[in-house]
Amino acid sequence: MLPQNRKDYMTIHAAAFYVLPPAFDVVNFYQGRFVSLRIRRRHP
Repeated sequence: MLPQNRKDYMTIHAAAFYVLPPAFDVVNFYQGRFVSLRIRRRHP
């Protein structure tokens, strides 16, 4: 029971390790687009 739970935990941890960085990249990309749009609106 314990090794299975540990395996599941490591699998979830690995999945989060592979899934979260691209999600943060997407968030940063969209934040950068919004910031650039704001700068373009301020300084046409």
